[in-house]
Amino acid sequence: MSNATSSAKLKEFIVDHLNIGVFSVDKQMNLLLWNGFMENNSHRSADEVIGKNLFEMFPELPKKWLQRKIKSVFILKNFAFSSWEQRPFLFKFSHNRPITGGIDSMRQDLMLMPVKGDTGEVEAVNIVLLDMTDVCIFQGMMAETMEQMETLDDIVKTINRETQLENLLTTVLDQGLMLFPQADNGICWLLDAHDNRFKCAAFVNSAIFSASEFGASHALTLDDSIKTLSFDYDDLVARYTQNSECLEEGVYILRHFDSIALGEQLKNIATQKCSLSMAVTIEEQLIGFLVFSNFADKEAFANSDVQKLVRFREHSMSAISKAKYLKAIAEEGDKIKNLLDNAGQGFLSFTADLKVEGEYSAECRELFDSQIEGRPFPELIFADDTPQQQFLTSILQDIFTAPDNNELFLSLLPQETLLGGKNISIEYRPIAATESVDTKMMVILTDITETRMLENQMEEERNWLRMVVSAVTRRNEIARAIREYQLFCQQGLDQILNSNANIDAIIFEVFRMVHTFKGGFSQLDLVHVVKEIHTFESQLSDLRSRPEPMGLDEFKQLCADAPMWCWMEPDLSILKEALGEDFLGQEEMLTVGVTTVNALEEQMLSTLSPIENQVFLPKLRRLKAKPFKALLKDYGDYIERLAEELDKAIVPMEITGDDVLVNPDEFLDFTKSLVHVFRNIMDHGIETIEDRMELGKDECGLVSCDIGHEDNQITLRISDDGNGIDVESLRQKTIDIGLYDSSQANDLNDEQLIELIFTEQISSKDSVNELSGRGIGLSAVKQELTKCGGTVRVDTELGVGTSFYFCLPFNETIELPAVDVELVVSAVIDQAVSFLTNEAAINCQNSPSSPTPYQSENLSLNYLTTMIRIKGLLEGVFLFSFDENLAKAVVRTMMLDDCDDESAYLTEVMAESCNIILGNSMNNFPGITELVMMDVPMSLNTRTSILENMCVEIWTSLIKTSEGNVSISFLPSS
Repeated sequence: MSNATSSAKLKEFIVDHLNIGVFSVDKQMNLLLWNGFMENNSHRSADEVIGKNLFEMFPELPKKWLQRKIKSVFILKNFAFSSWEQRPFLFKFSHNRPITGGIDSMRQDLMLMPVKGDTGEVEAVNIVLLDMTDVCIFQGMMAETMEQMETLDDIVKTINRETQLENLLTTVLDQGLMLFPQADNGICWLLDAHDNRFKCAAFVNSAIFSASEFGASHALTLDDSIKTLSFDYDDLVARYTQNSECLEEGVYILRHFDSIALGEQLKNIATQKCSLSMAVTIEEQLIGFLVFSNFADKEAFANSDVQKLVRFREHSMSAISKAKYLKAIAEEGDKIKNLLDNAGQGFLSFTADLKVEGEYSAECRELFDSQIEGRPFPELIFADDTPQQQFLTSILQDIFTAPDNNELFLSLLPQETLLGGKNISIEYRPIAATESVDTKMMVILTDITETRMLENQMEEERNWLRMVVSAVTRRNEIARAIREYQLFCQQGLDQILNSNANIDAIIFEVFRMVHTFKGGFSQLDLVHVVKEIHTFESQLSDLRSRPEPMGLDEFKQLCADAPMWCWMEPDLSILKEALGEDFLGQEEMLTVGVTTVNALEEQMLSTLSPIENQVFLPKLRRLKAKPFKALLKDYGDYIERLAEELDKAIVPMEITGDDVLVNPDEFLDFTKSLVHVFRNIMDHGIETIEDRMELGKDECGLVSCDIGHEDNQITLRISDDGNGIDVESLRQKTIDIGLYDSSQANDLNDEQLIELIFTEQISSKDSVNELSGRGIGLSAVKQELTKCGGTVRVDTELGVGTSFYFCLPFNETIELPAVDVELVVSAVIDQAVSFLTNEAAINCQNSPSSPTPYQSENLSLNYLTTMIRIKGLLEGVFLFSFDENLAKAVVRTMMLDDCDDESAYLTEVMAESCNIILGNSMNNFPGITELVMMDVPMSLNTRTSILENMCVEIWTSLIKTSEGNVSISFLPSS
């Protein structure tokens, strides 16, 4: 049997025989897999359900919830989970636990896993169902135990309300002596589970105790002897049960006569004349004896006392059993409390009155710096925030009054707060009511200050890296934006303030300029200046909405007090520290040290996410031309970041259409202004995930960007499938701001109304935030479009989406050379044959076949492999993989001096040799040589290994020589 067959059968065996449920569905919710666990518990065979729709076969399933879970795995390509505490079960399977478990069906955890095909797309979802019934029962038992601990008074009412086992035992013996005045003493023997011996747990006697009862040679008092005595299990059971009269099960009278044989070990322990013994049991297991003795009268205890004895035994045994159990619980409780007190977390609970109960962990005292028993939980958490107190109180009251909606209400509760300057996370755990305990809410408080500090530091470092990477990859754009802003701060602002326009026009022009700068700087990842400009914008917005007009002198003073250029200094300091003082010096030059670049790259890899690391490396070009797409390329990442900030989901945006080469200077200002379009789309175009689901849309919004080139025009279409523009709302806004009266506004058609979004003060959004809503952005777009001689048309449908159609005049193109991968790889193979033959003097025994591409996840490697990455117009990795003998032969011929050990030079010589082969090959393509960059070659001992998990197209060819073989492969970047 092959290894593959064995592995397949092993996987099949595991899937069918492990005690977990496994089933799979495709996008149509048809079942693809149904393992043995699912067959046994559902009583439906695999043959019966596979190929059928999951919800048709099992209509009792929560269809809407499960469809949303499965669909999220298909869309996001990530795992999804559900615990039994959130949803008790998916399938209502029975369980094999005892009825004392208190649950009627199996509790289940779910794990949903994407199953990807060769293309990387999710083709199916694997759902693993874990039986969590034991965990559920255990938690129920723990809750029941806590309940018993909280009702100690009710448990021990029968004997003087004692709760401590030691006190209770003495109390029971005292009561026994009162009930049986003929008794001279009382002893309680309890079994020690650690050594299986009976030891004296309590002793009551009004006179000196005769130690001769226990075989001692002289009289001893209790403190001297009784507490140190212990007896084997069999010995003590024999003493109090053998040769005794059983009055009732577990109640015995022993009368000591000379004829009674007690055995060698007990022969000296018989001086008392009569004893009454009562066995104490827990769950039918003997744990001890209560014994009352008389030393003078053999008939001291009579059968006539049987009813009184039985009642006393029942009360005594019940109390002792429960007290012993409670003692064990208390000991465990002390351990748990000690554990919780040292867990570094605050644990507290409250009932429907929202007042904290008396039991809480030591950390709570540290967090609140006071005793908190009886204080309302919302006031503790939000001491200085009355609205938050009211909100939290309202949600908690809903949870207690409508427990069926707990999952919804719990999601609304605040998850974090500030206490004494510390960041505290809040977890809520509802505890269901029982017969004797009301519903409770347990709260776990965790100090996450250090975590938040680290996250803030990480975020600052991420922003720092984004800014620096943006400066490296888009230096000219950043330099131009900073120069324009500096010119505005030094001259442009004064020109606006000293123009002949009226005060409203001056305020608006300043508003428009800073709003445009904010959008451009945001796209370039300049963090600090964006925040400062937004604050200044809010001031200007407040001015424009004031009922009384502002005077020009007052406005000039406001602008003079705003240190606009100083807002840029923190960002400039970061860039200068990372890239040097002169990084923005010359127009077309960027000087960055190799050490700095390496450090930045290393820091990026260790700090940023994989998506953030997918930055475009600048391509070397002789000409100034760039694809028009390149001027828009950063908007994809930009709107993804906005989606994350706004808690929305979008499909990664693709820029499709013609590859039009343009002079970037002609269109740069226009494409920069498009930041307003994309921000508007994300802020009040694309709906939230919940809203989209309610509307029957996909959870992920769709934003598309398409470029066309025809008849000396560039057409740009930017579309979304969001809310669309509410035309009637625009009509009302024109009336509200006084742009038109009611009659004039009603005469406008839809097309005329939509054109108004490009005018000042008109926004389709009702509120203002850092992203949009001021009615300025689209007017800036129209202004830059007009400079280019372009036009715009907007198509929109309410609830369906919006499309912007921009037309730009364009009369020239620049062609880039095409790259034929097959020709490049063939040239490398030819150059390798030439190198081996002419430079290394090695005879090649075959004419290598032309390279052909094939799809594979694995690539076999020989003894030593050299890798060289190329970037630019052609991107990918060349792999030269040599047999050991061939590699050593190349080393011998390439070394000028004789070498005794070729192994010592293998990696260095082979790296240099492959570098020569690839470099000479690139010289055969003068049209692309300057557009392709080669990384430093790297050699490593691979010793006949396999490069796995590469879902890429591979070009490969094999060269056979008299010394061994070498394979040459090219892996294009995916």
